[in-house]
Amino acid sequence: MNPRKNTTVVAIMALYLLPACLLMGCNGKKVAYPNPINEEWKLLEPQQAHGLVGKTQPLIPDVGQPIAFKALVKQSQSSITGNAREVKHVYQGRAKFEDVIEFYRRRLDMNGWKMGSDEHQDNGFVLNRTKGPERLRILMYPQGDRVTVVIMIGPIYNVPSGAASPNGPMPNLNLGSNG
Repeated sequence: MNPRKNTTVVAIMALYLLPACLLMGCNGKKVAYPNPINEEWKLLEPQQAHGLVGKTQPLIPDVGQPIAFKALVKQSQSSITGNAREVKHVYQGRAKFEDVIEFYRRRLDMNGWKMGSDEHQDNGFVLNRTKGPERLRILMYPQGDRVTVVIMIGPIYNVPSGAASPNGPMPNLNLGSNG
């Protein structure tokens, strides 16, 4: 038999059999995908260090963003109103829920955000802070193997000194699909 023809036959068989072996695990079992995907089909890698490590150039420098957390661009927006930002950023990543809460508490303290209230909610946790003319609200929700973080920054509008909520009302939050 012609050696060139043998090489061609082996190459064609490899093209058909290699993907089948990879998908089936070469033993008839389906291989589970090791890492979850976020809502915008980005791979979510777990953090390798103890606790969470922040990006060196996060999207919001004075708030921070863990390294392995990806921004959900379709659910995020930002603008500037007067001397205050109007921001809604949504991130997803893999981490222990408690580590995410502690990461943001530390980052906010380091970056001059003044303490507001920390609230346990039905399915998550909320941090409220103020700095200058701005208020910040960070909502965190565990969802299986991933954590969703919603960061909202807006101007402080005439908040009475005796108000129950030191940060005033925040815009409604829609965590719906990317449709």
